[in-house]
Amino acid sequence: MAAASAAPPGLTDAKMSEGPLNSSYDAYVTQAKTPAVPYFDRVYLPNGAWSTMGNNADSIITKQSDVNGAVQQMESTYKSLFAQGK
Repeated sequence: MAAASAAPPGLTDAKMSEGPLNSSYDAYVTQAKTPAVPYFDRVYLPNGAWSTMGNNADSIITKQSDVNGAVQQMESTYKSLFAQGK
C-alpha cells in the first residue's frame, strides 16, 4: 500500500520505493535531509475529513466504489464538516 501511494512504509523493516518519485525523494529528502511534514490535512481539511478521504481511497482501490462516487462522498463530507466548524 505504501509503495502504491509513494508513501513511507509504517513498518521499520520495510524497504521504501516511491516509483517514479524515487530519484527526487532520494535527492531532496534522504540526502539533503529535507523534512517531509504531513500538514495538508491540518491546513486544508476540516477536522474529521482525513479519515473519510482515506476510506474513499480504499473503496476505489478495492473497487467498492468508483472515482465519481468517492468524489461525491468526499464533497458531501467536506461540506458537512466545514459547516460544523464555523
